[in-house]
Amino acid sequence: MRIVVGCLLVALALAARGAQAQVPAQEQGADAASAATPLELELSFEAREAQPGDEVLLVARLRDADGRARDAALTVEVDAGTVKGLLRVSQGVYTCRITAPTTLGARTSMVAFATAESAAASASLALRPGPARVIVVDVPEGLAAAGERHPLWISVTDANGNPVAEEPRLTAGRGSVSEPVPLGAGRWLAEYRAPRSAWAGEDVVRASAGAASASRALPLRAVPAVLTVSPRAGVILGGGGPALALGADAAAWLVGAPVPLALVAAVAWWGVREDGLAWAPRAGLDLRAERSALPLTLSLAARAALGARGTATLSLGGGAARVASSARLAGQPELTESAWAPAATAGLELAFRTRFGAPFAEVRGYWLGDPRLDTVRGAGWPLLLSAGVRFDAF
Repeated sequence: MRIVVGCLLVALALAARGAQAQVPAQEQGADAASAATPLELELSFEAREAQPGDEVLLVARLRDADGRARDAALTVEVDAGTVKGLLRVSQGVYTCRITAPTTLGARTSMVAFATAESAAASASLALRPGPARVIVVDVPEGLAAAGERHPLWISVTDANGNPVAEEPRLTAGRGSVSEPVPLGAGRWLAEYRAPRSAWAGEDVVRASAGAASASRALPLRAVPAVLTVSPRAGVILGGGGPALALGADAAAWLVGAPVPLALVAAVAWWGVREDGLAWAPRAGLDLRAERSALPLTLSLAARAALGARGTATLSLGGGAARVASSARLAGQPELTESAWAPAATAGLELAFRTRFGAPFAEVRGYWLGDPRLDTVRGAGWPLLLSAGVRFDAF
Protein backbone atom coordinates (compact mmCIF):
# COMPACT_ATOMS: atom_id res chain seq x y z
CA MET A 1 0.00 0.00 0.00
CA ARG A 2 2.79 2.37 0.88
CA ILE A 3 4.39 1.56 -2.40
CA VAL A 4 1.22 2.52 -4.35
CA VAL A 5 0.83 5.84 -2.47
CA GLY A 6 4.47 6.73 -3.10
CA CYS A 7 4.10 6.07 -6.80
CA LEU A 8 1.04 8.33 -6.97
CA LEU A 9 2.89 11.18 -5.22
CA VAL A 10 5.84 10.92 -7.61
CA ALA A 11 3.48 10.99 -10.61
CA LEU A 12 1.69 14.10 -9.32
CA ALA A 13 5.01 15.90 -8.76
CA LEU A 14 6.18 15.11 -12.27
CA ALA A 15 2.89 16.40 -13.74
CA ALA A 16 3.10 19.68 -11.80
CA ARG A 17 6.68 20.27 -12.95
CA GLY A 18 5.64 19.77 -16.56
CA ALA A 19 2.79 22.30 -16.24
CA GLN A 20 5.13 24.89 -14.75
CA ALA A 21 7.56 24.44 -17.60
CA GLN A 22 4.82 25.04 -20.18
CA VAL A 23 3.61 28.44 -18.79
CA PRO A 24 6.83 30.41 -19.44
CA ALA A 25 6.98 29.01 -22.90
CA GLN A 26 3.46 30.34 -23.60
CA GLU A 27 4.26 33.79 -22.14
CA GLN A 28 7.43 33.99 -24.17
CA GLY A 29 5.48 33.18 -27.25
CA ALA A 30 2.97 35.94 -26.46
CA ASP A 31 5.78 38.46 -25.94
CA ALA A 32 7.37 37.44 -29.21
CA ALA A 33 4.05 37.82 -30.97
CA SER A 34 3.57 41.29 -29.45
CA ALA A 35 7.02 42.38 -30.55
CA ALA A 36 6.30 41.23 -34.04
CA THR A 37 3.06 43.32 -34.20
CA PRO A 38 3.52 46.61 -36.23
CA LEU A 39 3.74 49.71 -34.01
CA GLU A 40 1.86 52.95 -34.80
CA LEU A 41 3.28 56.35 -33.70
CA GLU A 42 1.30 59.59 -33.65
CA LEU A 43 2.77 63.06 -32.92
CA SER A 44 0.91 66.33 -32.25
CA PHE A 45 1.60 69.78 -30.84
CA GLU A 46 -0.85 71.14 -28.32
CA ALA A 47 -0.37 74.72 -29.68
CA ARG A 48 -1.34 75.83 -33.19
CA GLU A 49 1.59 78.27 -33.51
CA ALA A 50 4.50 79.60 -31.52
CA GLN A 51 6.52 82.78 -31.22
CA PRO A 52 10.31 82.92 -30.81
CA GLY A 53 11.36 81.47 -27.45
CA ASP A 54 7.92 79.98 -26.66
CA GLU A 55 7.77 76.58 -24.93
CA VAL A 56 5.21 74.21 -26.44
CA LEU A 57 4.12 70.67 -25.52
CA LEU A 58 4.58 67.76 -27.93
CA VAL A 59 2.47 64.59 -27.37
CA ALA A 60 3.43 61.15 -28.74
CA ARG A 61 1.03 58.18 -28.74
CA LEU A 62 2.11 54.56 -29.39
CA ARG A 63 -0.40 51.84 -30.41
CA ASP A 64 -0.21 48.37 -31.82
CA ALA A 65 -2.14 47.20 -34.86
CA ASP A 66 -5.18 46.48 -32.70
CA GLY A 67 -5.21 50.02 -31.30
CA ARG A 68 -3.97 49.09 -27.86
CA ALA A 69 -1.60 51.52 -26.18
CA ARG A 70 1.90 50.17 -25.91
CA ASP A 71 5.19 51.37 -24.47
CA ALA A 72 8.42 51.49 -26.42
CA ALA A 73 11.74 53.32 -26.40
CA LEU A 74 11.01 56.77 -27.90
CA THR A 75 13.42 59.28 -29.45
CA VAL A 76 12.38 62.91 -30.31
CA GLU A 77 14.34 65.46 -32.37
CA VAL A 78 13.51 68.89 -33.89
CA ASP A 79 14.94 70.76 -36.86
CA ALA A 80 15.00 74.00 -34.83
CA GLY A 81 14.78 74.78 -31.14
CA THR A 82 15.51 72.43 -28.23
CA VAL A 83 13.83 69.33 -26.73
CA LYS A 84 13.70 68.62 -23.01
CA GLY A 85 11.73 66.66 -20.43
CA LEU A 86 10.65 63.47 -22.27
CA LEU A 87 8.10 61.98 -19.90
CA ARG A 88 5.87 58.86 -19.91
CA VAL A 89 2.39 59.98 -18.95
CA SER A 90 0.55 56.65 -19.24
CA GLN A 91 0.61 53.41 -21.19
CA GLY A 92 1.85 54.37 -24.69
CA VAL A 93 1.57 58.17 -24.08
CA TYR A 94 4.66 60.38 -23.84
CA THR A 95 5.16 64.16 -23.70
CA CYS A 96 8.09 66.52 -24.01
CA ARG A 97 8.59 70.29 -24.07
CA ILE A 98 10.07 72.00 -27.10
CA THR A 99 11.42 75.55 -27.01
CA ALA A 100 11.00 77.45 -30.30
CA PRO A 101 14.11 79.16 -31.74
CA THR A 102 14.58 82.83 -30.95
CA THR A 103 15.97 83.71 -34.38
CA LEU A 104 13.65 82.76 -37.22
CA GLY A 105 15.35 84.18 -40.30
CA ALA A 106 13.28 82.94 -43.23
CA ARG A 107 11.83 80.08 -41.18
CA THR A 108 8.05 79.94 -40.87
CA SER A 109 7.69 76.55 -39.07
CA MET A 110 9.57 73.95 -37.08
CA VAL A 111 9.28 70.16 -37.46
CA ALA A 112 9.53 67.51 -34.73
CA PHE A 113 10.62 63.93 -35.61
CA ALA A 114 10.04 60.87 -33.39
CA THR A 115 11.05 57.19 -33.73
CA ALA A 116 10.10 54.13 -31.69
CA GLU A 117 11.32 50.72 -32.83
CA SER A 118 10.35 50.57 -36.53
CA ALA A 119 7.75 53.37 -36.28
CA ALA A 120 8.43 57.03 -37.20
CA ALA A 121 6.30 60.17 -37.31
CA SER A 122 6.63 63.96 -37.65
CA ALA A 123 4.60 67.03 -36.72
CA SER A 124 4.91 70.65 -37.89
CA LEU A 125 4.23 73.83 -35.90
CA ALA A 126 3.82 77.27 -37.47
CA LEU A 127 6.21 79.97 -36.24
CA ARG A 128 5.51 83.69 -36.37
CA PRO A 129 7.49 86.68 -35.10
CA GLY A 130 6.64 88.28 -31.81
CA PRO A 131 4.96 91.68 -31.52
CA ALA A 132 6.79 94.73 -32.85
CA ARG A 133 9.34 95.98 -30.33
CA VAL A 134 11.98 97.82 -32.37
CA ILE A 135 11.55 100.22 -35.29
CA VAL A 136 14.44 101.88 -37.12
CA VAL A 137 14.28 104.79 -39.61
CA ASP A 138 17.19 105.36 -42.00
CA VAL A 139 17.48 108.51 -44.12
CA PRO A 140 20.16 109.99 -46.38
CA GLU A 141 22.58 112.43 -44.77
CA GLY A 142 22.89 116.11 -45.65
CA LEU A 143 19.27 116.88 -46.54
CA ALA A 144 18.52 120.32 -47.94
CA ALA A 145 15.45 122.31 -46.97
CA ALA A 146 14.49 122.69 -50.62
CA GLY A 147 11.11 120.94 -50.83
CA GLU A 148 12.63 117.85 -52.46
CA ARG A 149 11.70 114.21 -51.86
CA HIS A 150 14.06 111.82 -50.09
CA PRO A 151 13.69 108.06 -49.38
CA LEU A 152 13.07 106.72 -45.89
CA TRP A 153 13.89 103.08 -45.11
CA ILE A 154 11.99 101.63 -42.17
CA SER A 155 12.55 98.26 -40.49
CA VAL A 156 10.23 96.70 -37.90
CA THR A 157 11.43 93.79 -35.72
CA ASP A 158 10.39 91.94 -32.58
CA ALA A 159 12.41 91.74 -29.37
CA ASN A 160 14.67 89.06 -30.91
CA GLY A 161 15.37 90.93 -34.14
CA ASN A 162 12.94 88.98 -36.30
CA PRO A 163 11.18 91.04 -39.02
CA VAL A 164 7.55 91.89 -38.28
CA ALA A 165 5.08 92.45 -41.12
CA GLU A 166 3.23 95.31 -39.41
CA GLU A 167 2.85 98.52 -41.40
CA PRO A 168 4.47 101.49 -39.64
CA ARG A 169 2.73 104.81 -39.08
CA LEU A 170 4.85 107.83 -40.03
CA THR A 171 4.60 111.55 -39.29
CA ALA A 172 6.92 114.56 -39.72
CA GLY A 173 7.03 117.78 -37.72
CA ARG A 174 7.66 120.22 -40.59
CA GLY A 175 7.83 118.20 -43.79
CA SER A 176 5.51 115.44 -44.99
CA VAL A 177 5.82 111.65 -45.31
CA SER A 178 4.09 109.42 -47.86
CA GLU A 179 2.40 106.08 -47.14
CA PRO A 180 4.99 103.29 -46.67
CA VAL A 181 5.43 100.67 -49.39
CA PRO A 182 6.47 97.13 -48.34
CA LEU A 183 9.87 95.95 -49.59
CA GLY A 184 9.89 92.54 -47.90
CA ALA A 185 9.59 90.99 -44.47
CA GLY A 186 9.66 93.86 -41.99
CA ARG A 187 11.08 96.36 -44.53
CA TRP A 188 9.28 99.45 -45.82
CA LEU A 189 10.03 102.42 -48.06
CA ALA A 190 8.47 105.88 -47.73
CA GLU A 191 9.19 109.34 -49.15
CA TYR A 192 9.98 112.33 -46.98
CA ARG A 193 9.42 115.77 -48.46
CA ALA A 194 11.51 118.42 -46.77
CA PRO A 195 10.11 121.91 -46.17
CA ARG A 196 11.50 124.88 -48.04
CA SER A 197 13.50 127.08 -45.74
CA ALA A 198 16.11 129.79 -46.16
CA TRP A 199 17.75 128.91 -42.83
CA ALA A 200 19.25 125.76 -41.39
CA GLY A 201 17.00 123.83 -39.06
CA GLU A 202 15.80 120.42 -38.02
CA ASP A 203 12.80 118.23 -38.65
CA VAL A 204 11.72 115.15 -36.68
CA VAL A 205 10.25 112.04 -38.30
CA ARG A 206 8.31 109.76 -35.94
CA ALA A 207 7.49 106.12 -36.69
CA SER A 208 5.39 103.63 -34.73
CA ALA A 209 4.20 100.05 -35.15
CA GLY A 210 2.39 98.24 -32.38
CA ALA A 211 4.17 99.01 -29.11
CA ALA A 212 7.34 100.07 -30.95
CA SER A 213 8.07 103.72 -31.62
CA ALA A 214 11.08 105.75 -32.71
CA SER A 215 11.92 109.31 -33.71
CA ARG A 216 14.68 110.49 -36.01
CA ALA A 217 16.03 114.03 -36.09
CA LEU A 218 16.79 115.25 -39.60
CA PRO A 219 19.22 118.19 -39.84
CA LEU A 220 18.25 120.40 -42.77
CA ARG A 221 20.67 122.59 -44.68
CA ALA A 222 19.58 126.13 -45.47
CA VAL A 223 18.50 126.81 -49.04
CA PRO A 224 18.59 130.54 -49.84
CA ALA A 225 15.37 131.82 -51.32
CA VAL A 226 15.35 132.70 -55.00
CA LEU A 227 12.64 135.35 -54.58
CA THR A 228 11.88 137.47 -51.50
CA VAL A 229 9.20 140.09 -50.85
CA SER A 230 9.60 142.81 -48.22
CA PRO A 231 6.75 145.16 -47.25
CA ARG A 232 7.77 148.04 -44.99
CA ALA A 233 6.63 151.22 -43.26
CA GLY A 234 8.55 154.07 -41.69
CA VAL A 235 9.18 157.76 -41.55
CA ILE A 236 10.77 160.10 -44.12
CA LEU A 237 13.10 162.85 -42.98
CA GLY A 238 14.50 165.78 -44.93
CA GLY A 239 11.75 165.87 -47.53
CA GLY A 240 9.70 168.56 -45.88
CA GLY A 241 8.70 166.02 -43.21
CA PRO A 242 8.84 164.10 -41.01
CA ALA A 243 6.04 162.13 -42.59
CA LEU A 244 4.73 158.62 -42.94
CA ALA A 245 6.35 156.54 -45.68
CA LEU A 246 5.30 153.19 -47.13
CA GLY A 247 7.18 150.83 -49.42
CA ALA A 248 7.84 147.34 -50.66
CA ASP A 249 10.44 145.54 -52.69
CA ALA A 250 10.91 142.21 -54.47
CA ALA A 251 14.38 140.67 -54.80
CA ALA A 252 15.57 137.93 -57.14
CA TRP A 253 18.65 136.24 -55.60
CA LEU A 254 21.45 134.60 -57.52
CA VAL A 255 21.79 130.99 -56.30
CA GLY A 256 25.26 129.50 -55.88
CA ALA A 257 27.24 132.76 -55.83
CA PRO A 258 30.12 133.04 -53.31
CA VAL A 259 28.41 136.15 -51.93
CA PRO A 260 24.59 136.27 -52.08
CA LEU A 261 23.67 138.84 -54.72
CA ALA A 262 20.24 140.05 -55.78
CA LEU A 263 18.49 142.38 -58.14
CA VAL A 264 15.96 144.40 -56.12
CA ALA A 265 12.96 146.22 -57.54
CA ALA A 266 11.59 148.69 -54.98
CA VAL A 267 8.77 151.17 -54.69
CA ALA A 268 8.19 153.74 -51.96
CA TRP A 269 5.73 156.56 -51.31
CA TRP A 270 5.57 159.44 -48.92
CA GLY A 271 3.60 162.64 -48.75
CA VAL A 272 4.18 165.94 -46.92
CA ARG A 273 1.52 168.53 -46.11
CA GLU A 274 2.21 172.11 -45.07
CA ASP A 275 -0.25 174.73 -43.89
CA GLY A 276 0.71 178.39 -43.74
CA LEU A 277 -0.17 181.98 -44.60
CA ALA A 278 0.45 183.93 -47.76
CA TRP A 279 0.54 187.68 -47.02
CA ALA A 280 -1.41 189.95 -49.32
CA PRO A 281 -1.44 193.78 -49.18
CA ARG A 282 -4.49 193.90 -46.96
CA ALA A 283 -4.43 190.50 -45.07
CA GLY A 284 -2.88 187.03 -44.78
CA LEU A 285 -4.42 184.24 -46.85
CA ASP A 286 -4.48 180.56 -45.85
CA LEU A 287 -2.10 178.46 -47.95
CA ARG A 288 -2.11 174.68 -48.07
CA ALA A 289 0.65 172.84 -49.94
CA GLU A 290 1.01 169.06 -50.42
CA ARG A 291 3.96 167.28 -51.95
CA SER A 292 4.44 163.57 -52.56
CA ALA A 293 7.11 161.36 -54.09
CA LEU A 294 6.87 157.89 -55.61
CA PRO A 295 10.39 156.60 -56.35
CA LEU A 296 10.75 153.43 -58.45
CA THR A 297 14.26 152.01 -58.25
CA LEU A 298 16.27 148.99 -59.35
CA SER A 299 19.23 148.09 -57.12
CA LEU A 300 22.00 145.55 -56.78
CA ALA A 301 22.14 144.05 -53.28
CA ALA A 302 24.76 141.98 -51.46
CA ARG A 303 24.10 140.11 -48.22
CA ALA A 304 26.38 138.91 -45.45
CA ALA A 305 25.59 136.63 -42.51
CA LEU A 306 25.66 137.94 -38.95
CA GLY A 307 25.79 134.88 -36.73
CA ALA A 308 23.42 131.96 -37.22
CA ARG A 309 20.28 133.93 -38.10
CA GLY A 310 21.25 137.56 -38.62
CA THR A 311 21.96 139.16 -42.01
CA ALA A 312 23.19 142.52 -43.23
CA THR A 313 22.21 143.67 -46.73
CA LEU A 314 23.74 146.57 -48.61
CA SER A 315 22.02 147.87 -51.75
CA LEU A 316 22.82 150.53 -54.32
CA GLY A 317 20.77 151.55 -57.34
CA GLY A 318 18.75 154.14 -59.14
CA GLY A 319 15.63 154.84 -61.15
CA ALA A 320 13.02 157.57 -61.37
CA ALA A 321 10.62 159.28 -59.01
CA ARG A 322 7.21 160.73 -59.69
CA VAL A 323 7.04 164.04 -57.83
CA ALA A 324 3.61 165.60 -57.40
CA SER A 325 2.67 168.95 -55.84
CA SER A 326 -0.57 170.74 -55.16
CA ALA A 327 -1.18 174.19 -53.63
CA ARG A 328 -4.42 175.90 -52.63
CA LEU A 329 -4.68 179.56 -51.70
CA ALA A 330 -7.82 180.70 -50.00
CA GLY A 331 -10.30 181.87 -52.59
CA GLN A 332 -8.12 180.70 -55.48
CA PRO A 333 -8.30 177.55 -57.64
CA GLU A 334 -6.02 174.65 -56.65
CA LEU A 335 -2.76 174.40 -58.57
CA THR A 336 -1.66 170.78 -59.21
CA GLU A 337 1.39 169.61 -61.14
CA SER A 338 3.67 166.56 -61.32
CA ALA A 339 6.76 165.38 -63.18
CA TRP A 340 9.31 162.58 -63.30
CA ALA A 341 12.76 163.16 -61.86
CA PRO A 342 15.87 161.00 -61.77
CA ALA A 343 16.50 159.11 -58.51
CA ALA A 344 19.35 157.28 -56.83
CA THR A 345 19.26 155.24 -53.63
CA ALA A 346 21.52 153.43 -51.17
CA GLY A 347 20.45 151.40 -48.16
CA LEU A 348 21.62 149.22 -45.29
CA GLU A 349 19.31 146.59 -43.85
CA LEU A 350 19.75 144.49 -40.70
CA ALA A 351 17.48 141.43 -40.39
CA PHE A 352 16.94 138.47 -38.07
CA ARG A 353 15.57 135.34 -39.67
CA THR A 354 12.74 133.45 -37.97
CA ARG A 355 10.51 130.60 -39.05
CA PHE A 356 7.74 132.98 -40.09
CA GLY A 357 9.84 135.60 -41.87
CA ALA A 358 12.76 137.93 -41.29
CA PRO A 359 11.96 141.15 -39.40
CA PHE A 360 14.30 143.95 -40.42
CA ALA A 361 15.16 147.59 -39.92
CA GLU A 362 16.57 149.68 -42.74
CA VAL A 363 18.06 153.11 -43.27
CA ARG A 364 17.85 154.29 -46.88
CA GLY A 365 18.92 157.52 -48.44
CA TYR A 366 17.52 158.99 -51.67
CA TRP A 367 18.66 161.61 -54.11
CA LEU A 368 15.77 163.01 -56.12
CA GLY A 369 16.68 165.24 -59.06
CA ASP A 370 15.03 168.57 -59.84
CA PRO A 371 11.48 167.92 -61.12
CA ARG A 372 11.37 171.46 -62.59
CA LEU A 373 7.94 172.30 -61.20
CA ASP A 374 6.69 175.77 -60.34
CA THR A 375 6.12 174.76 -56.75
CA VAL A 376 9.08 172.37 -56.32
CA ARG A 377 12.56 173.51 -57.19
CA GLY A 378 15.94 171.80 -56.83
CA ALA A 379 17.07 168.30 -55.86
CA GLY A 380 16.04 166.60 -52.65
CA TRP A 381 17.98 164.39 -50.19
CA PRO A 382 15.32 162.56 -48.14
CA LEU A 383 16.24 159.85 -45.60
CA LEU A 384 13.89 156.93 -45.05
CA LEU A 385 13.90 155.00 -41.75
CA SER A 386 11.71 151.90 -42.07
CA ALA A 387 10.97 148.51 -40.60
CA GLY A 388 9.24 145.51 -42.06
CA VAL A 389 9.31 141.75 -42.58
CA ARG A 390 10.98 139.91 -45.43
CA PHE A 391 9.19 136.81 -46.69
CA ASP A 392 10.69 134.05 -48.78
CA ALA A 393 8.50 133.63 -51.85
CA PHE A 394 10.90 131.28 -53.68
